[in-house]
Amino acid sequence: MQLEVELIPDHCPDNVRTIHGKSWPQIRELVIAKGYCEICNAKFLKSGKPKKFEAHEVWNFNDVTSTQSLTTIRCTCKLCHLVHHLCHTQKMGSKWFNLAVTHFCKVNQCSIETFKDYFEVKLKEWNERNKKIWHLDITLLSSLFPSITFIKGTTR
Repeated sequence: MQLEVELIPDHCPDNVRTIHGKSWPQIRELVIAKGYCEICNAKFLKSGKPKKFEAHEVWNFNDVTSTQSLTTIRCTCKLCHLVHHLCHTQKMGSKWFNLAVTHFCKVNQCSIETFKDYFEVKLKEWNERNKKIWHLDITLLSSLFPSITFIKGTTR
């Protein structure tokens, strides 16, 4: 699948923003400066209303070592970001959930039935991963963004 649902286990409370929150604005600006969604290729509009872009953390989950490792941070459009966080999107209401599902099917050129089967598998995977305590590995961060001096602490 080109566009995937990425369900983060409940026992993974930290991410780049929670650990290096003071550096997050710099990271986000560098990522969204690409000006297009790295999943569906949506672009900033030169005229009219610009699309909202997000900096999306991509994680690999090693089920053997219970390690959640940062693999990259991608520039994504709002719709792709809603798909990535589909359980959160579902809490926003049926309008947003349906928009995200429609976008998933369009980008992946699949039917709603294919989506339902895929989402069921993802939910089973998420339920299994929720049985573990996960360890966070963000060592790749400094090589992804060598120009940033990372400052621990939130911006809140």
